[in-house]
Amino acid sequence: MTQPAPDLSSPQRRVIVIGASNVALGIASLIPACHQRWGAPLDFFLAGGHGRALKFPSYVLGRSLPSILQSSLWETLGEQPQLPTAVLVTDIGNDLVYGATPQDVVHAVTELLERLQPWANRLVVTGLPVASVERISPRWYARFRRCLFPSSTLSYEEAVSGARTIHQQLGRWTGRFGYYFVSPDPRWYGWDPVHVKRRHYRDAWSRYLMPWNDFQGPLRAPRHRRFDTYRWWRRLRPAARTWRGKDWSAKQPCYIDPQGSRYWVY
Repeated sequence: MTQPAPDLSSPQRRVIVIGASNVALGIASLIPACHQRWGAPLDFFLAGGHGRALKFPSYVLGRSLPSILQSSLWETLGEQPQLPTAVLVTDIGNDLVYGATPQDVVHAVTELLERLQPWANRLVVTGLPVASVERISPRWYARFRRCLFPSSTLSYEEAVSGARTIHQQLGRWTGRFGYYFVSPDPRWYGWDPVHVKRRHYRDAWSRYLMPWNDFQGPLRAPRHRRFDTYRWWRRLRPAARTWRGKDWSAKQPCYIDPQGSRYWVY
């Protein structure tokens, strides 16, 4: 099917999204939500993916991505013109399964927020889903960890305690870094304590992005095509990625959508 010719004029606003698996799984509703909250077209800078961590490279089911803090995102941002920029930071805490202590994660988040401050006109940081993590059983957690992170030795008690510590610290930093802190709704989660149910992604992004325009209604509701999550994410190939030892990297920006929004993925 032929795609409509996009408007190639440079967008006058920028969005930065830092996250992990919820960004990957919810991308089909995240992108329209960003357009509705911050206008269109936009320049998107996205860092996500299953198991993504701030300080550690992630290895999940044969796919490898660099750590967010060591990705080329920061070099590319430094080459961009100054534009009004809205930022969402979510999915914090995966560093724990790679061996980081809660304090290590706190230090990594500090570095992340300091890097983002020169760019962010509107910055939202989401808390951890502590309530949903606390209600799972140690046996279920052990199975989950063995499936996705077989080399991790993080115990159930350490995972719950670490998530609680990081969440509390994020809630204390709103004045220091000038961000809006939004906690996830426990009702968005089911047997999986860290991934939002598909039917709740639209509600989750809507709540997370409300501070971008002073909790008012959307700037406008542009027309957009519905994308299947898998096919949509396939279009957004990262700047650095390996799959079973083979290079799957891509030049950036990797995609321009029908509205003229451009996508850099890291």
